[in-house]
Parts: sequence; C-alpha cells; structure tokens
Amino acid sequence: MNLQLRGLLAAPHTPFNAAGDLNLCAIPLQADALVRNGVVGAFVCGTTGEGLSLTLSERMAVLDTWLAATPPGLHVIAHVGAASERDAIALTKHAVAAGADAVAALPCFYHRPASVDAAIDSFAAIADAASGLPTYYYHLPGLTQVDFSMMDFIAKASRMVNFAGCKYSKPDLIEYAQMVREYGSVYDLPWGCDEHYLSAALAGAVSFVGSTYNHSARLYHRLQSAIDDVRIDDARQLSGNVQELIRMLVSGGVVPTQKRLLDALGIPVGDVRSPLRFIGDDSLISSLLATGWID
Repeated sequence: MNLQLRGLLAAPHTPFNAAGDLNLCAIPLQADALVRNGVVGAFVCGTTGEGLSLTLSERMAVLDTWLAATPPGLHVIAHVGAASERDAIALTKHAVAAGADAVAALPCFYHRPASVDAAIDSFAAIADAASGLPTYYYHLPGLTQVDFSMMDFIAKASRMVNFAGCKYSKPDLIEYAQMVREYGSVYDLPWGCDEHYLSAALAGAVSFVGSTYNHSARLYHRLQSAIDDVRIDDARQLSGNVQELIRMLVSGGVVPTQKRLLDALGIPVGDVRSPLRFIGDDSLISSLLATGWID
C-alpha cells in the first residue's frame, strides 16, 4: 500500500516570524511555488522543516495549514517521528484526522531500538495508529544513530498492511540499489540525499525527497531529462552543478542558508530555531542567486 510516488517531493521549511513563532501565512506561498516548479509532494515537518524543534501543537498546526493550502495533486506526507513513541502516535492520529495522504516516521532516537525487531515493533505501533494510511519508515542514521539493514527491516515490515516503503536518507548506494531490485516494484523508496541524485537515479530511484527542491527543482528536472535522454556529458555537468549548489549551502549551514535564500525569493520563511544558526554572510545569498540554479 503506497502512493506510487514519482518525481520530486520537497521537504519544506517551517516558516517563523521575527519573534520565532509560526508564520503560517507563508505556507500557501510555499505550496504555490512547489506546484509552479513541478514538485509533486511535500514532506512536512521533517529535518528541513525543523520538525523536532517544534512543539506537538505547532507540528499539528503546520500540517493543518499545508493541507488547507495545498492544490489538488500535491501529495502531503506528514512526518510524525519523535523521541517519544507516544508523541509519534499522537501526531499520527492527528495526521489521519486532518486528511494527510501518508505519514512517515523516524525511529525513536534518544532511547533507541537495540535491534531490527525492536525498531519494527515501535514502527508497527505508529502504523497501527495510522488506521490504514500509507506509512513510511524514514531512514536517517546520520542523525538518529539507528542503522539496521533496511533489507531486513523491509522484509519484516511487509507484514504491516499499510507499510508503504522507506524514505532512504543514507548515502549507501549499494544497499539502496539492492532495495530497489528486491522491493522497488512493491514499495515506494524515495531517495533522500540530493547531492547523489544522478547515482541514485541510475540505481533505479524514481522518487526523491529533499530540501533543495524548494528552490532548485528546475535544475533537477534538467538533470532528469539528461538522464532520460542518455545525454551522459550533460548529466555529469548538471550533477556537478547540484553538488556545487549543495557545497555552497553547506558553507552557510544548509537549512539556515536555504531559509535566507527563500526570503530573498519573496517567500518569508524567516530564520531557524536555536541551536541552528546561519554561519555565512549576505554575499553567499547573492552568489547563490547568481548561479542560475535557483527557481
């Protein structure tokens, strides 16, 4: 049971005002920009959206606003993962009632599951709370430090009728290619490391969830066209552009730099919440805008 995802899904930033509170009025602008640039979905309150820096009520309010603002045809996937399994279940029940298309969940990441079976049991509690809604596992071991074989995880998760697949945000193309070969025809396996788009596409990825699709989707559309047309030199060049874009974002802190970039584009998402911090300067934003890679 999945959404049969194809194409780019953005992980949108959560907008804040000058006081650091939610600025929900910006979300319709974000949604319109995604649709205008050919993005097919929004992965709400994930890492890019600073979901773990929000209160539960704030996460619910952000999701409600996305669902109210989203034009037809744009998938809305609610990230419900939390350090507390009970919080994740509460967010899941809210997502179901609010009308999300699907939910996705990181594993509990402070008191972490010690085995695949423990991770499956915890994930199953969230999937059960989803009441049949497609439920995705969000694999981000670089931050959660939960890093089991996803081949083993999927084999055991397949007993859940609403298990939909895995958002794979680990730069391990060997494991990912194996997952695609074994499970790609059954589950959605969106790739989550933007800088490796070309390699993931060649490994069989057909859906991609990432932060840079908020402001550079057309660059990726050009890259995908080069892949589809077997224009190898063009694909390499465009992939190099993607990697340089991300290098520039990293130099200022990826999420803080992106939020300043979106502000410059007229989408008022504001600053990040502590402890994140912008470590670049205004010249970085000017340089990004001058690349020709920004929508």
